[in-house]
Amino acid sequence: MAGSSNDLKQLMPKALIDAAVSRQLNVAFGLLDSYQSQGVLADNILIGLGTNGPFSMEDLDRIMHQAGPKRKVFWINVHVPTRDWQNSVNNLLKQGAKRYHNLIIIDWYSYSKNHPDWFYGDHTHPNLEGSKYYSALVTKTIVKHSKF
Repeated sequence: MAGSSNDLKQLMPKALIDAAVSRQLNVAFGLLDSYQSQGVLADNILIGLGTNGPFSMEDLDRIMHQAGPKRKVFWINVHVPTRDWQNSVNNLLKQGAKRYHNLIIIDWYSYSKNHPDWFYGDHTHPNLEGSKYYSALVTKTIVKHSKF
């Protein structure tokens, strides 16, 4: 998400975007606690983690518990065909969406898998064109499933 944060900010100018290169899921626990204590944790939370490594259902449960049942959690699934955890992360997110009514999966994998031209040579990070599609998909999904 870090590479697309400028495009996301253009489409959602009031969003608080905290993106970092190579971030792992375990960092999210502290970020959510911090935003909660500052009173800035929004009703809609966007998460783009799993590209840089797998995580467990316990990790997902912890994130969802921190978010609480009244917030919507939008989680971007992963397109990382060069790593063996791509399918396990995406399957775990599908399972999580069945468990939590407020977890909405943004299906970047299905949307992008037939568009290798949207990615840099690593087949994972969206290039300039891909970033626009990524950001548009994220924004459309959030608008579709949110109350304003």
